[in-house]
Amino acid sequence: MILGLALALAVTDPTKIANRDPVGWLLDVAVLVGAIWAAPVIAQRPASTAVHWTGQLARHRNTVFAVSCVIIAGFGNPPVWQMIVDAALLLAYLLTVDALAAGPIGIRQLRRGIAPAAAAAASAVALLAAHAPVDTGAVWGRAVAAVAVAAAGLAAGAALWIRQHEVRQPGVRPTESGRR
Repeated sequence: MILGLALALAVTDPTKIANRDPVGWLLDVAVLVGAIWAAPVIAQRPASTAVHWTGQLARHRNTVFAVSCVIIAGFGNPPVWQMIVDAALLLAYLLTVDALAAGPIGIRQLRRGIAPAAAAAASAVALLAAHAPVDTGAVWGRAVAAVAVAAAGLAAGAALWIRQHEVRQPGVRPTESGRR
């Protein structure tokens, strides 16, 4: 929960706290209260057939929290150093939530180092794309952003395709090194 609170505080741009009006302070408090509710890791997701949005929200609150932090940070115009801090905190939060929610398997994958390295590389590409100039004088900024979005889409599609391919092979048992 401490990591989630740090992330929520970082995305609200604490460098501008002194210049906020009462509405800004109220929004900051709302973000922190939301973090207290949504940031703690849900280790076991309850099997739910709830169709109501509040049930789905409670079930997926870690995801909603991470997405909300990205959206809040996206509305600001932080300096580069703060973008890096926000991305590092988001990356640490997501890796921690993933490892704790998956249990011993998730912790083993985290220790292996492949997932953190890939996530750090993806964060670096996203930061570069976010910082690329997109004004009328710099046409290359849009190209970099488009390539970054396409690469992220391809990576997500490849991960889903690999997962589907593993699931569709009935009768094929994973080897000891291939278990999750």
